[in-house]
Amino acid sequence: MSLAAEINYCPRCGNAISHQTRFGKVRPICPQCGWIYFPDPKVAAAVLVEQNGRVLLVRRVNQPQRGKWTLPAGFVDAGEDPARAAERECLEETGLNVRVTSVMDVIAGLEHPRGANFLIVYRAEILGGQLAARDDVDAAEFFPLDNLPPLAFEATQHVLETFKRSNVQTFKPATAMNIRPAAESDAVAIADLCNQLGYLSTPEDIARRLYQIGQFEHNALFVAEMDGRVAGWIHVIAFSLPEMDLHAEIGGLVVDEAQRSLGLGRLLVARAEAWAREHECSEIRVRCNVIRTRAHNFYECIGYENIKSQHTFRKQL
Repeated sequence: MSLAAEINYCPRCGNAISHQTRFGKVRPICPQCGWIYFPDPKVAAAVLVEQNGRVLLVRRVNQPQRGKWTLPAGFVDAGEDPARAAERECLEETGLNVRVTSVMDVIAGLEHPRGANFLIVYRAEILGGQLAARDDVDAAEFFPLDNLPPLAFEATQHVLETFKRSNVQTFKPATAMNIRPAAESDAVAIADLCNQLGYLSTPEDIARRLYQIGQFEHNALFVAEMDGRVAGWIHVIAFSLPEMDLHAEIGGLVVDEAQRSLGLGRLLVARAEAWAREHECSEIRVRCNVIRTRAHNFYECIGYENIKSQHTFRKQL
């Protein structure tokens, strides 16, 4: 049943409605006050979140298409920014806090009577949270594009097919990236990465520090190569304290600003964690500047717990 067929009385004066042709269509008209009913289209917003070559999908618990998978999505509330609605729906359905980065598509057409007339699809990146099915979905998982589950809607199929065609390189598996120990020949690239975060360093500074790091057994520096170019590094240290058993700490992590949100940081952290296990560390820690909220969200998203805040003091020697 159309919305127009459900209008029986004028909301302005209460008079019975008649149906007359206005502006090219038969519409509910109030013969008493002249009010004309124009049904507003329903708008929904969705997010496409990609991580390490996999896309985030949720499984529906409601009809239609119960048991099939779709993008995290939902209706836009009156007065709500559609981008914020997309972020809200993703958090409600998956437990992930995401940030919209761009508009991917706007799809018109009503697929079922309870659906939206327009679907706005956004690209989004993960800021934090823990993946867990919530609200009106009973599963939330990441899937590779070449092994998707049964999809609920044509719009979902269209979005994923379009994304796969236009972003072939994005879906290069992260395991194809090369993680290796840093070498003296990496000094220029490591210096460039340090400078991106404001840690001003010259290649000569880095070469000297690499030598110093190499003199101590219980620390390591790894670099990540992408397409033959160093795109990130991580430093990890192992040590004991009177009050703590042998444990590891991430001394630094930098990913090229042009290569972020592609899973490179996760790979570097995973390599540091593997190194810590090889050195029989009981746990691994990391310290973050209080202003680096994106880094906080990154670590929380991969299982790190915020255990305390502290001040750092120094004295020149």
